[in-house]
Order: sequence, then structure tokens, then C-alpha cells
Amino acid sequence: MFQSFKNSSERNHTPRRIEFLRALIKNYKLDGVIIPKADRYQGEYIPPEDERLTWISGFTGSAGTALVFAESAVLFVDGRYSLQAKIEVNGRIFRVEDSTKTSIVNWLKINFKYQPKIAFDPWLTTVSQVKTFLKEAEGKIKFLPRMNLVDKLWERNSGESSEKVFYLSNEISGESFSRKLNKILNILKVNNIKNYIFCKPDAICWLLNIRGKDVAHNPVVNCFSILRDSGEIIIFSENLDKFSELKNKPLYRKIHFKKFSELRNFIINSKGSTGFDQNHLPWKIYQYLESSNKKIIQMSDPANTLKSVKNSTEINGMISAHLRDAVAFIKFMYWFFKLDKTSELDEISLIKKLESYRRNTGFLREISFDTICGSGPNGAIIHYRATNESNRKINKDDIILIDSGGQYLDGTTDITRSICRGACDTKTKRLYTLVLKGLIALSRQRWPRGLTGRDLDPLARQFLWNSLNDYEHGTGHGVGAYLCVHEGPIGINRKSNIELEPGMILSIEPGFYQKHKFGIRLENLVLVKKVTDNPNESFLCFETLTSVPFQRNMLDISMLDKKEKVWLNSYHKSILDKIGPKLSSNELKWLTRQCAPITI
Repeated sequence: MFQSFKNSSERNHTPRRIEFLRALIKNYKLDGVIIPKADRYQGEYIPPEDERLTWISGFTGSAGTALVFAESAVLFVDGRYSLQAKIEVNGRIFRVEDSTKTSIVNWLKINFKYQPKIAFDPWLTTVSQVKTFLKEAEGKIKFLPRMNLVDKLWERNSGESSEKVFYLSNEISGESFSRKLNKILNILKVNNIKNYIFCKPDAICWLLNIRGKDVAHNPVVNCFSILRDSGEIIIFSENLDKFSELKNKPLYRKIHFKKFSELRNFIINSKGSTGFDQNHLPWKIYQYLESSNKKIIQMSDPANTLKSVKNSTEINGMISAHLRDAVAFIKFMYWFFKLDKTSELDEISLIKKLESYRRNTGFLREISFDTICGSGPNGAIIHYRATNESNRKINKDDIILIDSGGQYLDGTTDITRSICRGACDTKTKRLYTLVLKGLIALSRQRWPRGLTGRDLDPLARQFLWNSLNDYEHGTGHGVGAYLCVHEGPIGINRKSNIELEPGMILSIEPGFYQKHKFGIRLENLVLVKKVTDNPNESFLCFETLTSVPFQRNMLDISMLDKKEKVWLNSYHKSILDKIGPKLSSNELKWLTRQCAPITI
């Protein structure tokens, strides 16, 4: 199994660990410390030895920040994790706050009547985060870059993975390293930048056409790199042995490898202007730059921006990966719905079965994230993760939310379906249909060039809004090509200000969650394309990549208008055409019933 069901939350140890941490806070004459869910690379997935937030609080979600004080503690999470946080953390120690409603700084200003001294780890905090802290604080809070106090308490093995880095051929990447490099060098030249610091591992992997195994599920290599205007690249890593394959390639003759400990002196001694992305650069490196008195230029990471627009080879690879993944998922659905209704199932057994179908393709290299399989009330926990302790037996009429994906050499997949073996009541069908209407509305939308994810986000929410409901997560995220399943900088949410361009691949995933009852989420991946019947090519649209049917017995067909029915019939017909020939006769009969056209 690629997925572990071990519960990594150690909330039983929280009281003792907090006690020791508070002693250090007093010894260092501080009022509090900030503990983010982050490593120095600011990735969503971090190595176990960097899970400081989980170690101190018990919270296992992918995003959150704790503040620990001498007498109290608070955990900030967004709406995705509000339920999960209250389950996982010790409520007698941590108060849970919604980070979308109040910022850390505003909370501190309200709760401290004097100027508190708050320490933060400069390696785990970006330049933009610190600047936001300082701007919002208005001099009322003293933020101090300090050594991480959790590290003084937590004894564990440290050091980066030794897994070998491997080269991704041009046949897979679709574009050579040298061509990508020249694009970046031209951008640096225009901006008068002599050196650029790359901090995002997935952007570095994209640029160099390499992949690795430094974190779970996403094939990235954790390292920093500096690109000089001469085309020379210096990679900084704790473990240089893992780059042995690259060192022998003539293609990479201008790449040099240095230990991470050499980064400071290299930055200080380098000549000329230095560029960086403040959303990714650790504050510690910014301190190096400031101490060297060199010209510094803030500029969005050009590799991070360029990789979000897929080339034709990457697009074709993603199409192939999604067809392969759809076969696996549909075989899983057939198995599930054909089981005897008295069969005893639980969440973990479903996760294992789904992974087995993906493995049977012969192409699965990893899952793209821990499969979310929440039955009944667990489905209302937006990013629920089944563990041996939380694993729930599935009842006949349970709604099961399954969010999963695979990592294949030619692409990354991500799909969510809410399914039910039993009968759905009228209310549930109505909610399922409202969610599906939102997905259809956005999937078939056309829009003029220049719009952002923020502009399109309401289209998927409109039907839920009109019923006085909403969901506390974005409508969509960017997806990498055999890279991170959650890929920036693009997205479809209330904050995304990046213009959508042809070649971008995103998810569309509206949802509804009823606390302690169930969750409904439906997700397809889509490709941004030009509208071909528009002569001046000024409009864009989505092409759906996912080929898995929606569940008929959960749908209230009377709520669909004619255009929605046409879209749904067309979508299901395309599934039959693409996937049908790859199934057994019994599987095809079942799929044919699932994809039967709706009377218009």
C-alpha cells in the first residue's frame, strides 16, 4: 500500500509537550511562539521530521498554525479543517480559530493589551508572511526571528531523503531543459536580474526535468537552487548523493551541487542583483540578502508560472493518464455496487480496493494524495483521513465521499465522487443535484480572456447560494503533470488573481457538508482551451478530462434544465465511447446503465 492508516496524531502527549515548551518560552523571555505547518520549502506535503505542528498539537491537516503562550494556546485553521481540528486537538489546551475570519495578528492585537514578544522560525516563514505580520501589527506586536523551540524538545532523525533523483525524458516532459532554461534567462534579462533564487521544489523539478521521492505522494526533490544569468545553476541540498544520475549527463554540465550549509556564504559572496519570490523565500535567506547589501528584486517565480501552462505532450499525457485512471475507478465502482448488500465493508477496505485497481493498470507510480474515503458523518470532514482508529463500518444507506488520485509517469489525476449503495431521500438527492449543477455550470462556461479563478468561482456556487448553502474550500486548484496534485499559482477560489490561460489544468469540485451527517463533493479535472468557433480567439472554455459517471440514483432529474441534461448526456456518452471498450462484458453492461441518456 502507498497509504498508511497509522494515526500520526499524538494528542495524548500534548499536555506534557506544551508544558516543556512553555518552560522554554519563559526561559527565553518570550510571550509566545508561532508553530506553522511548514518546512523550509513551504510545500503542502512535508517530511515526517518536519511535522512540528502535529507533534505539539496532534493536528494532522495540511494547513494550520499554532500559537503557544505561557498560559494558553490557539490553533488557526481554515474551513476545510474546522471539524477535524476539534476532533484531533486537546480542547482543554488549544482553542481553535477560523483563519479566514481573523488573522493571527488581529487575534494577538485583541488578546494582548501590551506589546507581546512573539518568536517565529525564519526558515519556516516566508518574506511575504513576515511583511504581512509587521504591516498588520502596526508596532503593537514584536515579532522575533528565533531558533525553533520545538526542535530543542523534539528528538528525532533529521536530514533529507536519500532517494535518487531521476531524469524525465523529453518524450515525457515535452520540452527540453535547455529550452526551459533559455525562457527563464530571457525573463531574468528583461528584469535586470543577475541571480535568481528558486525555493519551490516542484518548480525546480519542472525546470530541470527531474523528479524524486523526498515527500509522500508528490514526486519532488527538496532543494533550493540559484540560477545565474550565465546559465549556471547551483543546487543546494542536504544530500548530494541523490543527484548522481544528473552529474553524469552532459546536458547538465552547467549545474553544480553544494551542501545546504554553503548557501549562506554563497549568497553573501555572489555578485550582482538577486531576484526572488517573496511568497516562497524563507525569511532567513532574506536576512542573508539584506546583510550583503546587494540589490534585491522581488519577482514571481518564473518557473512556477510557466509550469502551470502545459505543453501538448503534457496535455496528451494527462489525457492518457485520466483514461487509464477512469478504467480503474469504474472497475472499482462496479465491484462496489455489485457486492451483496449484506457484505461488511469499512472505509479502509474501500481504499485498499481502489488502490489495487489502480495498481492493476501496471502504470501506477504512487497515489497523488492519501485517499479521502469518508462514510456517513466522516464525509462531512472535508479532508478526512481514515486511520485504524477512525475506520468506520459502512452501512447500506451511507453516503460515501471518495476523493482520490494516481501519479502516473504521463500525468497526475484527482477525482471525487459521492456514492451510495442504498436509497437516497429527497433532501439528499436535492443537495447532490445542486452540487452537480454547479459543476456542470462551470464546466460548460465560456468566458473572455483575462478572467481569473476568482471571477469564475461563483459560477459553481450559485445554486448552493440560492438555497442558502456554501462550501468552505476553493472550487478548484491547479494540477501538475506528474508533479504536485495541488499546484500553484493557479486556482478557482475567492482569492485567486491569476488569469486563466489555454493549457492550464484545474479541478472543479463544489461540495456540500452537513456536520455529523454526510458530505457530498463532485470533482472533475478540466483543461483550459480556446473556444474554436470564435473567430478572434478572445474566449476560453474548459474541456473535461475526467471520465467517470455520476450516480443516477442520487440525482433529482427534475431539477436539471434542458442544457444541463444535454451536457450530462454528452458527458456520459463520451465515457461509454472512451472507457467501454476497455471493460469486461459485465462491467460494460453496468456502465451502460449508469450512462443511459436522460430524456430531454
